Amino acid sequence: MGLFKKRTATPARPSVPPMGSGRRLRSSLSVPAGLALLEELLLSYRAPKYTHLPSYVTAAYTWDVPTEEPPATVVSFSDGNDDFVLAAFWPTDSGSELVFFPLGAGDERLQTMPLVGNWKMRDRSLSSIGTAPPGMLTLRAPRITDELFEGTVAAGGYPVTAANVQSVGLKFGEMFLIKAYEFLSATQGPQAHERFAASHRYQGGPTAPFCQAILDDLVAAEPGLVPYLQALPMRIRAIMLESRDGEDPFAHMLQR
Repeated sequence: MGLFKKRTATPARPSVPPMGSGRRLRSSLSVPAGLALLEELLLSYRAPKYTHLPSYVTAAYTWDVPTEEPPATVVSFSDGNDDFVLAAFWPTDSGSELVFFPLGAGDERLQTMPLVGNWKMRDRSLSSIGTAPPGMLTLRAPRITDELFEGTVAAGGYPVTAANVQSVGLKFGEMFLIKAYEFLSATQGPQAHERFAASHRYQGGPTAPFCQAILDDLVAAEPGLVPYLQALPMRIRAIMLESRDGEDPFAHMLQR
């Protein structure tokens, strides 16, 4: 027997795949007007569960076609069937162009999107102009900055002080780890989360990078989660701001 055994290569974890093809549309509405119509449509499907929960969120992504103009706005949401959809908007001289990217692959799935018909009922200028190819953009973990924490503090009616911003940032981190527990326990077992939590203990310093690392590493561990994580920061913000029985949700966390 040789002195050295051949090492077995550790299989690489899968990365986040780019979005599949999308349905291209043209409208006489401007991008802001299109976003307002989108919100109207989504509210017609379901009322928000929480007062501060938006109908759609700005998506985090990389643009993978350097030879093409990137969209001005990219948002994600759940449609009337509660399916994830990514929507990209480009302004034009006559209005806007938009592409709806549902999850999955194959152009046939683009022909069964009730959202398009519902939009057409409210915007007669809407017309289909073909198909966007797969691989145009790739989702990434939501971007976490101090603005998220500062806005949450302000929305709660408290002064935006360093101490309050840090308290809210740490609460976001705690809730991100709770979600990581739910996801990883379901997909890889409780021990996977224990290892994840052990490697993501707050060690002091700015809280935004701490929270960002949790989401980035969660996506690295389970790339399939990235669509569902897009709305997580705003959902957690809405939960934190939700008043129960008229009580101040930040009464024991923040300082006046």
